[in-house]
Amino acid sequence: MRMMKFKIIAFSIFLLLISLSVSFANLTGIGNIDHSVSEAVDDGEKTSVNTTHKNLRLSFSKYINSLISYNLELRTNFSDTDKEDPDGLTSTASNKTLEPGINLTLKNPMYEINAGFRRRQEAVSGTFVSDTQKMIRDYYYSAFRVNPVALPSLSAEFNRESNNDGLSVNSTSDRYNLNSFYSLPSQVLYLRIYLNYSHKVETTPLNVTYKS
Repeated sequence: MRMMKFKIIAFSIFLLLISLSVSFANLTGIGNIDHSVSEAVDDGEKTSVNTTHKNLRLSFSKYINSLISYNLELRTNFSDTDKEDPDGLTSTASNKTLEPGINLTLKNPMYEINAGFRRRQEAVSGTFVSDTQKMIRDYYYSAFRVNPVALPSLSAEFNRESNNDGLSVNSTSDRYNLNSFYSLPSQVLYLRIYLNYSHKVETTPLNVTYKS
């Protein structure tokens, strides 16, 4: 007689979500807290996981005059996880992210100029991480757009991304984009011209440069 063994797994989840959004004058913000508790029973052995996510986003915008405006922004994301195994041993993991940014805009009906900077700082720690790991990612971006009447439009962009993992390992990525569009203002002849140029340069920790 052939014996068959069945595995019984029980799984339960408790989820709590709190969200708050505020807006006052030039300041807007949204934040939420997400907490979940899950338990799994596998052949009588129970494993439980508690996870909490806390997110916040604040944005402040203001016009200096009729042409120039700026925006300040802050984003945060905190994540904490506690896991208890069947032997009663608890392991923890934590991830904290802070991302401030600033953007400047000069705009009128014919042209627009944008420039900005954002920095993403991330820290990871926990039971299986000997030291807190810190990573920094910087974004620089700028754009110029002009849209004259009855002439080709022009858009030029430059973006740079720089990464540092806290161990003297750095890499950068530069991207250049150039676009132009023209549509012939004629009801007799249909003509549209679109031009695009893209160039990317990446520098790795080994000081090797890649171009595309």
